[in-house]
Amino acid sequence: VLIGAGSGVTPLMSMLKAVPREEPQSHVLLIYGNRNEDSVIFKQQLAELEASSKGRLQVEHVYSQPLRPAGPHQHTGRVNRTTLLRILEQRHQFPAPQAEYYICGPEGLMTESQAALELLNVPSSRVRRESFVAAADTAEAGDTHGDVLAGPDDGSVTSRKVTIQYEGSEYVIDVPTGKTILDAALDEDIDLPYSCQAGLCTACRGKCLSGKVHLDEREGLSDAELAKGYVLTCVAHPLTADVVIEID
Repeated sequence: VLIGAGSGVTPLMSMLKAVPREEPQSHVLLIYGNRNEDSVIFKQQLAELEASSKGRLQVEHVYSQPLRPAGPHQHTGRVNRTTLLRILEQRHQFPAPQAEYYICGPEGLMTESQAALELLNVPSSRVRRESFVAAADTAEAGDTHGDVLAGPDDGSVTSRKVTIQYEGSEYVIDVPTGKTILDAALDEDIDLPYSCQAGLCTACRGKCLSGKVHLDEREGLSDAELAKGYVLTCVAHPLTADVVIEID
């Protein structure tokens, strides 16, 4: 059983290719979270691998903001313990105590996955975890940072200017009410890094150097990262006019 989100599926691809081919008695289940159907990386490869596996590879897609009504093997929500329990309890060919589990993603995803597996009484010896984040904390230039607020919007999110520092350039963009910093930057043809667009994979992670930022979701960031001013631009909105985001 493989669990990942956004670009966190990348380290899992080798197993998705090798196990159905080299272990004819094994079955593989991938639970894969993304923002919507169009943000799935390796989408075509996954479909081809599943089609050629003769039923031994199953991909369960979880979309936080789906574009279309859910179809077979599609779920609406996030890759959290509730979703994982619902999927795993329906897959009788993956008995919880006997399957092997591989979790790849940010701390929030791994914490939720671990909680679900503990509820299913999965032995810790059968769980492998790999952290997959956008940048290392050791690359910080300093401790100066702005404020990051996570949780439901309290109505204070309004249109603001945001300064983005990326690859030696500085961009000043207008972020309209209701748009994320990432979406506003992409509208200006600024090629920022991103993947899942759901606040899970951390590919869009940056550091708030000044100002205040609101995050719709914080699942992909640890408490320590939030305290240091890290944000995920795909779920971030400026709360003040002096927001500066540095992206490695």
